[in-house]
Parts: sequence; C-alpha cells; structure tokens
Amino acid sequence: TVVASSVDGVLYINDEFTEEHEKLLEDVPMPVVLTNTPCSNPNIPQVSIDYYRAAYGVTKEMVSDKAGNLNMNKASYDFVYSNYGYAVLGLVLESVYETEYTSLLNDFAQNELCLTSTQISDKSGDLGKYWDWKEGDAYLSAGAVTSNIEDMLLYAQMQLEDNSYFSDCHNSLKSINASTEMYKTMGIHMDEIGMSWILDSKNNIIWHNGGTGNYNSYLGFNPETGTAVVVLSNLAPNYRVPATVLGVKLLLELDNEK
Repeated sequence: TVVASSVDGVLYINDEFTEEHEKLLEDVPMPVVLTNTPCSNPNIPQVSIDYYRAAYGVTKEMVSDKAGNLNMNKASYDFVYSNYGYAVLGLVLESVYETEYTSLLNDFAQNELCLTSTQISDKSGDLGKYWDWKEGDAYLSAGAVTSNIEDMLLYAQMQLEDNSYFSDCHNSLKSINASTEMYKTMGIHMDEIGMSWILDSKNNIIWHNGGTGNYNSYLGFNPETGTAVVVLSNLAPNYRVPATVLGVKLLLELDNEK
C-alpha cells in the first residue's frame, strides 16, 4: 500500500511477469513493475524484491504497532490471505499463555500431538538454504514450522479421525470464492475457508499449503473418502511443478479410483 500510494503509475506485484502483463502496461504513462522474475521489456522500469527475506527480521513491536493503527471499521472484508494475520495470532497466543511462541508450538506439536520431528526451525538439517529465523521474530507463526513426511502423514491422519479437536477447524467460516482461473484449470479450488484450512466445495477437499524461499508443501484430504495426500518439496514454490499442483492431482486420482 505504501509503495502503491507513492508511485505515479501502475504496479504489478507478481511472481511471474508475462507478455500479457506487458501489453496491459502499454498505455500507462509511467509503469513500474515489482516482480521476482524479470520483464523482457527494457522500457518498463523494474524493482526486484526478495519477498522471502521480508518475513524474518520483523519484530513483534512492528506487528503490534501496525495492529494498533489499523482502522477496521467494516463489518466484513473480502478474503485476503495474510501472513501478517498469522503473526498477530502468534502474538495473541503468547499473550494468553504468557509463553514465547516457539515454546508453545514445540510443546504442542511434540508433547500433545506426538509429532516429534515438528518444531520451529532451528536451521538444522542436511538440505541447507534455510530461512535465517531469529529468536523472537514476529513471523515465526506464519512460516517457521518445519516437519518431515512421517509427522505430516500422522497429522493428516488426525484430520480424518472423529476428533472435534481438529474437525471443528474444518467448518466453513466464510465463502471466499478465491480461485484464480489458473487454479481452476489445475483443479485447485478455494471456495470457503475454515480455521486456516481452505475448502474445495466442488471436490470435497480440505487443504492448505506453504512455501518459503526454497521449500514448498501441500496437505489435502477428503473426509468422505478418507483419502489424504502430503507433498513436501525442497524446491522453490515457483520452480517447475509446485507441491500444491502435484498434491491436488494425486488426491483427485486417488478419490476417482474409489
């Protein structure tokens, strides 16, 4: 918002700048492009932004100050996926339990859910290219949880069990109809949202995904068929085929076989 209000022109914040976008800018007097991928047109000024490094290093004070200055004067707002929102939720949990979020998450995952390999990232492992999280970063609750395939399959199984601890989170809170045409083409639907879970009403799939600079993941399940799929990838979300596309494809194929 700050950038958009400061530049006289049109800004496209996009992870893939295409020829179609260039055509849309032909009649704009002073276009400026903010993108992770280069624009081939040398006449369009560009600003390269590393979005992935913008998440860590944000302090709790910065998140709290912004929350205090928000003017939420409408009864309802359109859906926008917000990592900032998850950062605020993390601060709320810290305030309620009077405990740092890292301790809260690690204790809950490992001791209550018995997911022993799930924790806030400590940058250990043999894959490298981990985010440089710092103790007390406000966005830990938005993207710092790490796990492995065994734990995530156990977590997927928990979603399919008759346990209100999880199933209440699957209930729709709002219709969002946020599927892009590209998503629809790939069979990915964002029709409603529960407590963080995305609901695909057409295929009866409940799912969520995640991505950092060099990793991306997907967990989806169909509560009617009892089918679940987990995809963990040590590749960037925009490199070749994302985990979400693979996960949805496999889940639909498994459901069609039943």
